[in-house]
Amino acid sequence: MLRRADETTPIVLDGYYNPIYRYGSEAFAHDARRRGRWVIVVDLPPEEDAELTFPARAAALDVIRLATPTSDEKRLR
Repeated sequence: MLRRADETTPIVLDGYYNPIYRYGSEAFAHDARRRGRWVIVVDLPPEEDAELTFPARAAALDVIRLATPTSDEKRLR
């Protein structure tokens, strides 16, 4: 509904990886980009996110990683 009334407000999609995995990373990235610009997947660590980040980049969808005060530099890359 928001998109019908306002096409300019940025939208961040937030969720867990299991439904994305079942949907298919490429299909999700393509469909998610039509709805928003960014996605946060709270249970997908950077060491294991290539299956989503590569299709997301191809669809111009940015994956936002969450960090804590104890996250080291290696984990933030």
